[in-house]
Amino acid sequence: MSRKRTTVKLIKASSRSKIGVLLCNLNRAKGQEELGIKVCESLGALLDYRSIETLIGTFIVPLQNLPDKNDRIHSSLNIFTETGRLASRRPNLQNQPALDKDKYKIRYAFIPEEGKKFIVADYGQLELRILAHITNCKSMLDAFKSGGDFHSRTAVGMYPYIKKELQDGKVLLEWDHSKGNPPMPLIKDKYAAERKKSKAMNFSIAYGKSAHGFSKDWGCTIQEAQQTLDAWYADRPEVD
Repeated sequence: MSRKRTTVKLIKASSRSKIGVLLCNLNRAKGQEELGIKVCESLGALLDYRSIETLIGTFIVPLQNLPDKNDRIHSSLNIFTETGRLASRRPNLQNQPALDKDKYKIRYAFIPEEGKKFIVADYGQLELRILAHITNCKSMLDAFKSGGDFHSRTAVGMYPYIKKELQDGKVLLEWDHSKGNPPMPLIKDKYAAERKKSKAMNFSIAYGKSAHGFSKDWGCTIQEAQQTLDAWYADRPEVD
C-alpha cells in the first residue's frame, strides 16, 4: 500500500475527531507526512482506548455486581414510558453492545436457566411500515409483504456485491433454524456491518437524519456518507 493511501486510510480512521483531521491535513500540507500519520495513529489508538474503557466501565464491571447468589440477573422493566416501549435498567438489556461493537462478547454472558429459553420480541419495524404506507414505496411494501429480514433486504438493494452473491447462491437472505444450520452464510452474518448501516438508515431517515449525521456515526467523510445515503434512496425513490 502506498504512503498516500495509508495516510488517507488513517485519516478516515480518526475522522471522528475534527482536530485529528485538521492536524493530519496541516502536517501533510507542510510536508510533514510522517508526523501526520503518527498523529492519526495516536488519535485512532485514543479512540480505541475510549471505546474499550466504555465497554469495561458501562457494561462489564456493572454486570459483575448485579447477579444474585445463583448468578442470575433480574432486570427492572418500566412499562410506563412516553413512547409506549419497555425501558430496562440494572442492567439495561436493550443497550448491550452488539455485532462489531461487542469486542468482548458481552452478550454471551446472558444465558437462560437450564430447560428455559429467551424470548425476543419487538414492534416489527412499526415506523418503517408507516413510512412505506405514507410514501407508497414499492420496494418497502414488497419487502414487508415478503416478510423475513427487512434490514438484510435493504442491504441487498443498497450493495450490488451482496445482491450478486445472493443471486449466485453464495449467501442466504433468511433461514428457518428449526431445520438445522443453514447450508451457507446468512447475509446478516457475513455482511453484518453493511446490514447494520442499512438498519440505521432505515430508521434514521424516517426521522430526517442527513449525511452529516451519518458521517459522525460511521467515522467517515460526508461525501462517503452521502454515497451510502444515495444508494438507500436509489432503491426507494418514493421516499425522497
